[in-house]
Amino acid sequence: MNAVSELTYFSRRDIIRLFDRFYRINPNAVKANPFGVRLPAADIFASIEELKCNPFRQRLAYVFSSKQDDCFSFDDFVDLASTLTTMVC
Repeated sequence: MNAVSELTYFSRRDIIRLFDRFYRINPNAVKANPFGVRLPAADIFASIEELKCNPFRQRLAYVFSSKQDDCFSFDDFVDLASTLTTMVC
């Protein structure tokens, strides 16, 4: 968690909130493999209000999916959130 905090603008508390949002997308998959799970981008975009109607969803999935498989790991999810956050100056 410290490494993620050092590489982004997120505090430890922010990262915990992000993990909670990631977890709520598919709790069973995250429980089964918390550090290796990759959730479909469509599920992520459908479950997060800020991304649900974003016209760039497909492009975001392509750019931020580290394996370019239209799925997101938690790290990919954090990268996306870090880029889209209003905290970035």
